[in-house]
Amino acid sequence: MNPIAKRRPVTVSRLLAPLKQFLTRLGVGTGHEIRLRSNYRLGDAKVRVSFDRVPIEITLGQDDKKLHLYPETRIDERGKPNRTGNFVIVDPAAQPGRINGFLRLTPKSWISLGAGDRVQQAVFNYPDAVDEEHLVIIHGPESLVFRNLSDAGATIGRFASDARGTREGSYRRLREIFGGPIEQLPADEALALIEKVNEVMRQEAYRPHSDWGLPGGLVMLPGSLTPILVADLHAQVDNLLTVLSQNAFLDALEDGSAALIILGDAVHCEEDGKLREMDSSMLMMDLIFRLKLRFPQQVFYIRGNHDSFTEDIAKDGVPQACCGPGNWSLAGAMPIARPWRISIAFCPLWSPPPILSRVMQRRRKRM
Repeated sequence: MNPIAKRRPVTVSRLLAPLKQFLTRLGVGTGHEIRLRSNYRLGDAKVRVSFDRVPIEITLGQDDKKLHLYPETRIDERGKPNRTGNFVIVDPAAQPGRINGFLRLTPKSWISLGAGDRVQQAVFNYPDAVDEEHLVIIHGPESLVFRNLSDAGATIGRFASDARGTREGSYRRLREIFGGPIEQLPADEALALIEKVNEVMRQEAYRPHSDWGLPGGLVMLPGSLTPILVADLHAQVDNLLTVLSQNAFLDALEDGSAALIILGDAVHCEEDGKLREMDSSMLMMDLIFRLKLRFPQQVFYIRGNHDSFTEDIAKDGVPQACCGPGNWSLAGAMPIARPWRISIAFCPLWSPPPILSRVMQRRRKRM
């Protein structure tokens, strides 16, 4: 006689399993998966599309508004794109060569596309046929989930993205700007670079002169320049390269229609155990200095606490000062600022002129 099989314990998940399967068949939950070999017209049910099926072209309505969704990538020092796990939604009809807005979809988040969102309306210029809430996109663990909310419907399909070619072209242009491979300069070349930047800083554009007759701590940008604000790079060189190689930021710098404003703290890697490692910080500043020489009237560095001219400021025992030959003059020439009117000006807390920082350096040597 066969022994009686041991009965499995009754759990909530076991009780809900049939209901979950039933709802999944109805399109509720994560939806059913499609391979997206061609255009797919969305109905009332949710559908899943695996990450390997992107980039995706989204059509809202019959043919009223097209958007492109593709993986966001980060450029490393060798120019190799690496996926971040995020997705970017852009308007393919946006004017090329101009800075345009976009939406970012991060893991475990969702976004509702529709004219009811004022930011989206400003970025994508939705036509009247697009509903206030038209399409929901969910970033799942291994796939994207799409749910149509509009009677006008929506369609998804694959398209050939030229984003990689655009990024590679931008990276080649960055190498030309940086004068060669993106790597740390030898000490003598780095010092010569700092001295050249010091010369530029003594007559930096858009900075009214102080009582000492030198550029003061106020940076006043004309309304014709689109500000590109970047903060807290903390020696992550790939982040700087990614910013410059995406959208049309590099184009805007080259045609003089934008200004790159780095809001301090470009140095000191804040990853665990790397605060004392300075090679990446020196490479970061080498790149920023070369950008300043290439675009002297469009690249500005607003000094943060990690760029202080005093060694009294420290974090975990690591001084947060710009130490080294030539850096005292540079640190003193940088404005300390906080945004006041982003498109026009940056107001200072206080900014000593270069001569004052050199005096302080000599005083320290006497002590």
